[in-house]
Amino acid sequence: MKSAISRWLIAVLLALLVMCPHIRMYSNEKTRYFAFWDYTDALAIELIVLAGGSLLFAGHQLFRRLQNRTADRIERAGFVLLFGFALLSNFDIAQIGYMQLAWSLLGYALSAGIVIAAMISASKRCTWISRWCATCCLILSPVVPMIFLELLWYPTYTVQREVLPVAEDATNAVQPKGDVYVFVFDAWSYQQSIGRDDFETDLPNLAAFVQSATTYHNAHSLFAETYQSLPSILFQTNDRYEAFEGRVHFRNADGRLTDAQTVEGLFDRARHEGFQTYMVGWSHPYRPMLGDSVDFAYSGASQGSNPNARRIDHSVMRHLRMGLSKFALSIPKPLAAQWPLNAICDMHDGADVAVDRVNSIHNLATTIAKQPGRPRLAVFHYPIPHGPYVFNRNGFDPSLPANLPLTHESTTAGLLRPDPKNHIARYRGNLRYMDTLLGEFVETLKRAGSYERATIVLTSDHSWRVDPAFDQLCIEHNMTLGGITKVNPPLKQLTHVPLIVKAPHQSGQESIDKSIRLTQLNAIIRGCKNASKIPTMARQGVQALPIRSTSQ
Repeated sequence: MKSAISRWLIAVLLALLVMCPHIRMYSNEKTRYFAFWDYTDALAIELIVLAGGSLLFAGHQLFRRLQNRTADRIERAGFVLLFGFALLSNFDIAQIGYMQLAWSLLGYALSAGIVIAAMISASKRCTWISRWCATCCLILSPVVPMIFLELLWYPTYTVQREVLPVAEDATNAVQPKGDVYVFVFDAWSYQQSIGRDDFETDLPNLAAFVQSATTYHNAHSLFAETYQSLPSILFQTNDRYEAFEGRVHFRNADGRLTDAQTVEGLFDRARHEGFQTYMVGWSHPYRPMLGDSVDFAYSGASQGSNPNARRIDHSVMRHLRMGLSKFALSIPKPLAAQWPLNAICDMHDGADVAVDRVNSIHNLATTIAKQPGRPRLAVFHYPIPHGPYVFNRNGFDPSLPANLPLTHESTTAGLLRPDPKNHIARYRGNLRYMDTLLGEFVETLKRAGSYERATIVLTSDHSWRVDPAFDQLCIEHNMTLGGITKVNPPLKQLTHVPLIVKAPHQSGQESIDKSIRLTQLNAIIRGCKNASKIPTMARQGVQALPIRSTSQ
């Protein structure tokens, strides 16, 4: 009996080693925040480890009952291989950095050593290698309950079911001049849209919109990745955004932390002025981030918007797929299994997921725009027009698509997948889809009779990271933490974003060239609401955009 328990503990520890790269990723505060970490996720990871260990133990028992020397040698070799590569992947991630050891000369040498050890253990009389590996597993087995308790101890970000608030009577509220709608299109490039001479024909709705709006040609976000750039827009702050211990904060240049709930941003100011507030997007857990400053907060990220994905069976499959892919990618390339790219690409893993998110956000946008009652400030963060990432060149097949984006030829033609190798065509397809969504929203406001009174802001949290207008832009990703490890070219080019603002009752086209930061958006919106004409913040001359009237 004791021997059977020992063998089961060995198998469970082996399963834990295989899952440890994924567990470490999920132990990261930032990753848990964006994945809506829940106690269900911790239980799912633990269930995978226990089930995987039990399956390994059952296989071991089966091989023992066969009483076949060949089967016994194969089992010993397989055990040594699995144990060796599991240790290698964990050592790589914990000590050196994700995928730094893999695909290096040292990584190949260690891999060759593991393979040689497995071959030796498969010989007729050599059993000491597999026994030594099993002894190591027994010695390390107390780690299992420690990690299990640690997973359950981590603070969680609870996702609550959001219900659109009932439209309130506007008679007793302070009366701003119309609604305010802010559209943040993720990774929208100025150079690939407003900066193009032919954009009026390719993006007719946008071209028509700018004819009665103000275009800021030198607008910049503060950061080049959504994790930081979107909060800086919503909270109108220059500080860096951080999430840990179940709460979200900002860290200033002096290192001092400020609770995000105490920072007055777009929504706080709007609520003081009598607005009903809405945050609809896909990338952040908006309710933990914004707290009570918004009346409605919807996030389409990860499992947050899908109640079925909260079930433990869905969670198990998600963790199992990601855990195995992380393990495989930590093994040097010649020996790594070629797991599907969508196990690594996260939210950029295919058109189906993106379509669902875009449709959900757009349906809510049009629903909110049709609601009567109190004036509202609504921010919509779309996952398009995101361009393709360039993944670590040493780790991925460049012939495979890193992203399968959307195109939209018309409102009835549906979504198409263009040639994945043509990055410019794919990105412009995303822009056309964005243009269609803009046209549909403007038409919704016009039918409701609220377009003229509305303030509409079109912008992005950062620019396209792969832009052929520059010299071979490339980003390499740290796949463990999801962060950027190398950015080329300079940051300024990645933060140059479109900013187009339509003020209430604006009829003329304005153009501003002076540098504007998106942390000045609050002042721009307030200027639109309170002034008799659009703001001309430190204008350096006025020049017309290179477009013609679409009616001509």
